[in-house]
Amino acid sequence: MSLTASIIVPTFNRPAIMERCVRALQRQTAEFDYEVIIVDDGSHDETRGVIRRLEREFPNIRSLRNETNAGRCKTRNRGILASNARLIIMVDDDVVVGDGFVKAHCQVYDDNASERIAVIGNMKYAAECVQGSNMGRYLQSRYLCFRDEARIHKDDLQPQHFGTMNCSFRKEDALRVGLLDERFRYYGGEDVFFGYKLRSIGVRLVFCREAVGVHWDIVDIGRQRTKMIQTARNGWKTILNDAPGLLASTHFRYFMPFDARIDSVRTRLIKISVKLVTIRGLARMAECVAKWTDHIPWLYSKMLFGYLMANWTAAGLRESRSESEMVSYGEEEARHLPPDL
Repeated sequence: MSLTASIIVPTFNRPAIMERCVRALQRQTAEFDYEVIIVDDGSHDETRGVIRRLEREFPNIRSLRNETNAGRCKTRNRGILASNARLIIMVDDDVVVGDGFVKAHCQVYDDNASERIAVIGNMKYAAECVQGSNMGRYLQSRYLCFRDEARIHKDDLQPQHFGTMNCSFRKEDALRVGLLDERFRYYGGEDVFFGYKLRSIGVRLVFCREAVGVHWDIVDIGRQRTKMIQTARNGWKTILNDAPGLLASTHFRYFMPFDARIDSVRTRLIKISVKLVTIRGLARMAECVAKWTDHIPWLYSKMLFGYLMANWTAAGLRESRSESEMVSYGEEEARHLPPDL
């Protein structure tokens, strides 16, 4: 059997939402053969039993298992190396895709057969996860398909738009850049760095609106705080060390050290301002305000949540790297998702 695509699904202790993700991948309108590779990152609940049941039900599913919790990058890399197709599609286990998802990804490569490209799919949060929450409203606005399209060149995206929860690329390109960097053990930054490496070898990053994925993730101010701090503490520090130019083209440049060679007067002033306002006392006050007003729509403030993101990033940069803690995929939060999608 000649496979068109291999779909990699990493998972850890989230059997219910993982099963919904995989079943959606079986409801495709694709007119070609593809495989689904589930990579279990050392789950210690009923995940293994659910995966075995799915393998018995669907002949195009196979699985791999890490005996110990290894993190997203190593888990995804195992799937890529085990794949039998030239095209790799990656989907997180809490993403439920539309019926035309696989076909949409593959169509972009058919339309650009002579070019080296990678595809970023169209992500949004499930309405049930963000409704009634100002934090949810803010996060929904930050997803690629909800941003100001006039400011985004969707046929040549920058690495900061690359997201491994819904993307695709040719296996040969992934191998050429050394796969996902396994130093990114914890949440955040690994997808941006992977997109950066792909662009560095001439791969163009393009957006596919038809490759729709719905993110079933609990939106909570405390959870978002944890994710942002973890991203800065581990991911951004690695990028700052290896590819500072990548972050220099984003708002993150205002968190970087002063550089008299390239910083304009305006940039220096903003950096000073960022240091002054991202102090713990102000951050705690802003977080309290956000929690008190989170369910009052008319008090929504994009500026407030942008400020919180900046503070959480600054807090993460002040912390030491993590080396031995368990990698969480959000398994605890997944238990609170609606029972039916």
